[in-house]
Amino acid sequence: MRAAGFALTLGAPGRFDRRGRIDSLWIAAGPADRLTALHRKVDHVLTGLGLPPEGRAYLPHVTLARFGRHGGDPAPFLFAAAGLAGLAVPVTDFTLFESHLGPDGAFYEQVARYPLGAAG
Repeated sequence: MRAAGFALTLGAPGRFDRRGRIDSLWIAAGPADRLTALHRKVDHVLTGLGLPPEGRAYLPHVTLARFGRHGGDPAPFLFAAAGLAGLAVPVTDFTLFESHLGPDGAFYEQVARYPLGAAG
């Protein structure tokens, strides 16, 4: 799989709710077209290996905080997110992680790192 590197730009904050309570806060990531194209390529490779495609809609974002069932105060994270809007970060590779769910939350294990080509 080949894909070119790009600059990831952070945007507006958002949230995921669960049962009427904020479950996690995130900040949008773009450009959406570049991230969506990369997501499609990765999904195509994974389905070719026999894994089922992701059923949820793709929403490019960076997670800022997870609150889980104990809740939490989102204000400090929203304040921090306001200072991140417009920040551009070069993307030269991406990492495949495997998540392991447990009673204390998820643990993420790095499986592989994939370099991207020269920025286009």
